Amino acid sequence: MPKKILKTIAVLMLTIFINNCENDDTCLDAITEESLDLKQISPAEEPSTKATTNNCVYWSIESYEGPVWFDFRAGRKIYPYVNTIINTTETSCDGAWIATGGFKIIESTKRKARVKRINQNKGTIQFINGSLTGYLMEFDDFVPNGSSAPCPNESNTSMYKSDIRYMNAGSYVPEYTYSWKVVNYGRTTHHSNQTVIRMPWGRSTVTLSVSLNGCITQTNTQSYFIGNSNPGGPRPPRDRN
Repeated sequence: MPKKILKTIAVLMLTIFINNCENDDTCLDAITEESLDLKQISPAEEPSTKATTNNCVYWSIESYEGPVWFDFRAGRKIYPYVNTIINTTETSCDGAWIATGGFKIIESTKRKARVKRINQNKGTIQFINGSLTGYLMEFDDFVPNGSSAPCPNESNTSMYKSDIRYMNAGSYVPEYTYSWKVVNYGRTTHHSNQTVIRMPWGRSTVTLSVSLNGCITQTNTQSYFIGNSNPGGPRPPRDRN
């Protein structure tokens, strides 16, 4: 009997509550708002959240700081020059950036990076989020003129005297550009794309620059004295120093 009485009281209280809600919309609104909040955190939303997490590792190039070379024969393929900086787009999740080969990360956050091309070698840029391997962008060797020559180094700027008045580049690579600067008693002369130049008499400061498109120009400066081997010929100017 007591259970039956309690059950009857509960039904009466529920009936009174519903009747009050019919006259007062605020309680119905409260019930509706509570339902909406529950829906926002319901498991039904998990698939889209998971998809966003999986796609967050993808990125692209936003801009270049420096020159690039377009190869229209290969479908407008882009080759960034050495020292050109690549700015990536921002990912939608945190992770780490990795650069290999001819590329180096010079500045990065957990979602964005600035990557510099440091040489002509092929390389990659990649973003990783935990166990998710991100988008891997590969870059080929930079060969703008179809040349397979490597970038010049210090050994390519060596020079030596020959035949009394001639200065020679220590090595010759057809793809390289050779530029000379000779300062002789305040007078400066320039010689372009030559591996052998005729030196003036006396003491000179000689600078040899060797370059190749897409590479860092290498330079070497030396001081030389060219004497007169012909006693009866013209005498070199006096060294005022």
